[in-house]
Amino acid sequence: MSEFALKVFSDIDLAQVVQDMHDDSRYGVDNGFTEKALEKYPGNTDPAVIAMKIAIVDMENSTQLSRLLGEKGTRNINLKDIVAKIQSMPFDERVASGDRSLVSELSLWSSSLGLNLFSFFSKYCTYHNAYVYGKDDYSIFDKVVREHIGDYFSLADCQEFFGAATKLRKGQTVAKFVDSKIEAMRQSCDYEQYCRLIDFLLEKHAISRPNPRRELDWFIWYRNRIKPEK
Repeated sequence: MSEFALKVFSDIDLAQVVQDMHDDSRYGVDNGFTEKALEKYPGNTDPAVIAMKIAIVDMENSTQLSRLLGEKGTRNINLKDIVAKIQSMPFDERVASGDRSLVSELSLWSSSLGLNLFSFFSKYCTYHNAYVYGKDDYSIFDKVVREHIGDYFSLADCQEFFGAATKLRKGQTVAKFVDSKIEAMRQSCDYEQYCRLIDFLLEKHAISRPNPRRELDWFIWYRNRIKPEK
């Protein structure tokens, strides 16, 4: 018997974490600026507005763009490049329609300039889809989700999703296996596959809530975040 018990979640668990975050003074509805900024400035045509929203998403999510951007070694990408790229495409139409290939495309573009911004673009698209259009087509990628989402997979689940021949290496847990698979998706900028993995897990747990992707992200992140010292 494995020492790692399979974790589960339900509609009730997702509803509870929404309430817990709402009641938490650090994460309550009045503490964030991303939703307010996107509601007031929904479009992505004005370069100054795009730059402002990029900065807010970066700061509130600690994606460290300010540290990563610039000509450093093989990196050759800056804030103006990101703004111009978003401005050059029908971003608003695509994110409104839930076009998941948008994240893959933007991440592949940034990777071609030496910096994979898979995580940042997953957040930028998710927030616009959710806060501007009231939809739930996207899922955020971050380290906490990558490291812990495998806690909710069994080996049989992995074999169903990744292929019947799926096996664990000696000493490897299911969570570590799923972590490695998601990291490969990030490196190859395969956002569509990442979203299929999320959807598979939601279906396995028979989730029927109206915004399951956003709430699953909250659930995994909030339950596994680093607690501040008292």
